[in-house]
Amino acid sequence: PPPAGPASPLTLPVPEVFVLKNGLTVYLVEQRSLPVIAASMIVLRGSDTNPLDRPGLASFTAGMLDEGTDSRSALEIAEQAERLGMHLSTSSAADFSVLSFRALRKNAEAALDLAADLLIRPAFPDNEIERIRHDRLTEILRQRDNPNILAGKAFLRAVYGAGHPYGFADLGTEQSLK
Repeated sequence: PPPAGPASPLTLPVPEVFVLKNGLTVYLVEQRSLPVIAASMIVLRGSDTNPLDRPGLASFTAGMLDEGTDSRSALEIAEQAERLGMHLSTSSAADFSVLSFRALRKNAEAALDLAADLLIRPAFPDNEIERIRHDRLTEILRQRDNPNILAGKAFLRAVYGAGHPYGFADLGTEQSLK
């Protein structure tokens, strides 16, 4: 093989950091060479704040954010995101929860408006709660056939125990979902 060439210089962007009137800290990293906007709204709370009798609550809550707001149904949210060419995701992990999106720069204002609606005015409609609950219970049943997932759950239980929120998988348990 030919010899390696010289290493390219590494130039990392320096974020502009500012705090909004509501106390939200913003890290703005601009890279204007692409016609897209990407944003992540992160809350430093995840499964670490789950009550011990409700493992999976943070993950369930994050998963419900795009299932309806006071002014939009889940279908309307999906349709609007599609019209904007917007990829939208919500999730929760051990120490944080996040709503992220990517959209075309020309649709930035509408994409930010949709993301803000999901964060500020989630409705948690009963029919969507039951659908997501059913999907998660089905996923737990499916996981019983996966030795890697079973080992991961056993690891969490062995390391953290049943008396700590980290002792459970983010998805929760059958009992907590019911």
